[in-house]
Amino acid sequence: MSLLNVYPDGFFSTVFVQAEKPAKAMIAYEKALDWRELFDLAVRESTPEDELAEMGLRVAGEMGPRSRSTFMLTGSW
Repeated sequence: MSLLNVYPDGFFSTVFVQAEKPAKAMIAYEKALDWRELFDLAVRESTPEDELAEMGLRVAGEMGPRSRSTFMLTGSW
């Protein structure tokens, strides 16, 4: 079992940001699908455009199936 599964979403990203470990914070944001915080931090850290695009594809790939299944269960986005 991973610690990321035990603690609430955002816990590790907050710890890493406060510890000034932006690369680890971005990983935690990505795993939590917290795309707003992920890209805010990535832009502040001057992440190259090609890496931003790769992050976007990974996050969208994870969010896509979840969004579709949420819509199918609830009938709304």
